[in-house]
Amino acid sequence: MIEKIKQQQFFDKFAKERGSQRLQRPSPLQTLSNFCHAKFIEDLAEFLNTSSAQVILDFGCGDGRYSHLVASTRNDAYVIGVDISSLSVRQANKFSHNLRHRLSFIICDVVRLPFPHETFDAVLAIDIIHHSGLDALWEVKRVLKKGGYLFINETVLNNPFIFLGKTVFPLIPKYIKNFMLDVGPAGEIPPTFLFTTGMLRTCLRSLDFTFVKEERESLFVFLFNYFFLFPLTRFVVSTGVLLSMFGFERFLIKHTPARALCHGVRLWCVLDRG
Repeated sequence: MIEKIKQQQFFDKFAKERGSQRLQRPSPLQTLSNFCHAKFIEDLAEFLNTSSAQVILDFGCGDGRYSHLVASTRNDAYVIGVDISSLSVRQANKFSHNLRHRLSFIICDVVRLPFPHETFDAVLAIDIIHHSGLDALWEVKRVLKKGGYLFINETVLNNPFIFLGKTVFPLIPKYIKNFMLDVGPAGEIPPTFLFTTGMLRTCLRSLDFTFVKEERESLFVFLFNYFFLFPLTRFVVSTGVLLSMFGFERFLIKHTPARALCHGVRLWCVLDRG
């Protein structure tokens, strides 16, 4: 219970800071992030067109930006977003007022969803499983219809920078950590459940999911900022340099075995009809 409260407080703080940024002109780093995540948006749009889902769950929706994107893309679908952060849900409602007829948000713990069995045609789990743990996928299976689709975008342990980040992060002074977006008031991060792509796939297979497609991304570009291994990175490395690094990273992922070391994985799955 204490960990859940801390997690809720953390994501309330995250939502407050991210919400204020959403109203501001995008920073060069955010512009770069949007550019680098264009492939993710393309894959999500392809998934939505392929699945033909009518009722969609955004599992750990945050401020609702992906729920909003889905509702804007699919005018024949209804999207429900759930999140443990009350502030995130308030912001999601604020920014989605023009789509209220196709979109709603609920404050709840994602491992205890207030829905009957087999409610949803599709579930989006975007950057949430490493916060909720693999056991949360049991709840996903419970509320997903047989033959329903699951779209996962997740951070995995395959990249050695993840190990380095977990080792170095506790050693960084609090005042430096607070420069980061992703830390709580005391410079902490919420509970993080680390797993490899293989562990994730094994768990999904045990829950009767079949894989449709897999994509890999991110070797090193955003790890420097996310873990803040070099606290002044965002100030001393230009957007042009980061763009060049991103181009080199994409080449490595496409043409070399480095693909196996990506810390980002995207999976499309179908729940077997049984």
